Amino acid sequence: IPFLSAIMRHPKFVSGDISTAFIDQEYPDGFNSRDVVHADPKLLVAVATAIQYSRDSRDLDISGKIDETLTAPKKYVVEAGETQVPVKILKETEDLLLNVDGEEYTLATEWKPGEVLFNALINGKQQSIQVDREGIGWKLTHNGSVNTYIVFTERMAELHKLMPVKVPPDLSKFLISPMPGLLVRLNVAEGDEVKAGQELAVVEAMKMENSLHAVQDGVVSQINASPGDSLAADQAILEFV
Repeated sequence: IPFLSAIMRHPKFVSGDISTAFIDQEYPDGFNSRDVVHADPKLLVAVATAIQYSRDSRDLDISGKIDETLTAPKKYVVEAGETQVPVKILKETEDLLLNVDGEEYTLATEWKPGEVLFNALINGKQQSIQVDREGIGWKLTHNGSVNTYIVFTERMAELHKLMPVKVPPDLSKFLISPMPGLLVRLNVAEGDEVKAGQELAVVEAMKMENSLHAVQDGVVSQINASPGDSLAADQAILEFV
């Protein structure tokens, strides 16, 4: 759907200046919805804030609170990629009026937490945005673009900047079992040189044999499993240098 939406809004498609080579010419490396730049990025920031504000308001609308005076925040910071955008809620009666980094957006919507489509009249124009939860953020799909927004309170945004960045482990030196299964065959020994594409092992799962190949050249430095062993998902079978 994002691909079709992006094509329908492409200037060449709109003008009719297309041929059978259109996709090859405009998307030579394939289509990635994360690469599509939205025409109005702040609109999506406003939508993400409205979604979070609606959820915060619902969470506070419970009985038995210790502090009955608590209300949803009126100031947020929205993280969009590596950018943080300040947002203020100026009015919440009837329509929701937001100031997104200096620009105002008026949203009229009956959206409720849990609904997949955020249908709203935004600055007088009807918009429909697909909403999905992604971690602690909101993944919004609109007009071919897909972006994830994390909505913080101001204090949370300050603390988030202090969080250490978790560096993913380098697994390029390991042969990893992609699934639970039985190691049926091991085709190399410690000290063997291997070439990219070479079959290294065979894992049986669900009565099917899965051939595991080297993704790069290297030398086997350690073998961590033997034929007949039961493997867990993501278990290291071999190590390379």
